[in-house]
Amino acid sequence: MEYVLVFKLHWATAASALDCVLGIAGMIVLVPYMQASKNIFTLQASDLKVNMGYVTQTVKIGFPMFVVNFCPLITTVVVNRQLIAYGGNDLHIAAFGIFNAYIVYVMTAITNSFTQGLQPIASVNLGPNNLVGSEA
Repeated sequence: MEYVLVFKLHWATAASALDCVLGIAGMIVLVPYMQASKNIFTLQASDLKVNMGYVTQTVKIGFPMFVVNFCPLITTVVVNRQLIAYGGNDLHIAAFGIFNAYIVYVMTAITNSFTQGLQPIASVNLGPNNLVGSEA
């Protein structure tokens, strides 16, 4: 729908806004309809229970990536505060921000590549309890 609105009708930004509004309006109509009809998509109260085992596993799996993405934030805050403390002005902070953004972008790409490549290997090895370096 957005393709037609942008490229065929030439609505530009208004097309994205209209597409977003129509998508939300469609959900406002669709969800009550799906709940009223008796089908496999009807939500029950039992479907809304949180399984803490799944939550714990998700947090364990996702925490390393959270730390990898959180550390540049801490580093940037510390360096910005040091720049201010030792006489840096807005120009110094802006210049460091631009330079640091490139460094963080490259380092995040590298670490994400390694961790995403390692996750399938680790899951295959840890799934049947075949730890690296141990004999089966």
